[in-house]
Amino acid sequence: SIMALDRIDNIWTGVYLGKDALGYYSRAFSFSTYTRILFAPIENVLAGTYAELKSNRSKLSVVFNTASSIIIWSSFALCGMLTVVSKEFILIVLGSKWLPMLDAFRLLLIFMMIDPLRKILGHIFIAVGKPEALIPSLIVRFIVFGAGLYTLGFKYGIIGVAASAVLMLIAGNAVALLQLRKYIDFSVMRMFGGPAICLIISGSILYLLGGTYEGIYSQNMIVSPLIKAATFLLIFLSLFILFFQKDFKLWRSLLLPSK
Repeated sequence: SIMALDRIDNIWTGVYLGKDALGYYSRAFSFSTYTRILFAPIENVLAGTYAELKSNRSKLSVVFNTASSIIIWSSFALCGMLTVVSKEFILIVLGSKWLPMLDAFRLLLIFMMIDPLRKILGHIFIAVGKPEALIPSLIVRFIVFGAGLYTLGFKYGIIGVAASAVLMLIAGNAVALLQLRKYIDFSVMRMFGGPAICLIISGSILYLLGGTYEGIYSQNMIVSPLIKAATFLLIFLSLFILFFQKDFKLWRSLLLPSK
């Protein structure tokens, strides 16, 4: 069913929007799934841990909250960097002929940020022996995606298709998280609040810096995006360390465990 959802948009785009639109959209979507590859080793290890702790709600909750914190913070940082250099990224990696996919690509970076949570939720439900709990989430995804394709897709083209994919994933994850409260203790605000705040503030500061100081970035095609990405990451990490000490201490304890 997940594979079907990943293919419906491509099939629909090819049939109703044409070959060129399909080329732009499919390439943008393929980039948005790279976090699946990036976090796959972590998720595979966690799947076994979830299974071992399935009868211990408190410990399972701790592992889930720790894993989701690491993956969500990492996803937001990565996608934030890609957002601020999205145009340069396309020009360097693909070439100018692919620029029509830019807006769809930027929207799908939101998909990229929250897609790893879908995999975590799937592993949790399988670990506790309740894979059927994912059925309501899948039904909601199909409904939201279908409605989005036939409204936003026809009106806005591949931008509408990308928006539909994002809305589908948000709705599906929301339903799955509601189901998850039966088995895990967690806070949605804590999971997404901090990363979202850091993302918005970092992006806003970078935008203001770029607009105020025209010479702050090199005009070189390679140097410019590197400077912008590094600046974004520096601001993002500074906010993370200064204002989200609980999450920072968790990361520090994992990366630099005490002897």
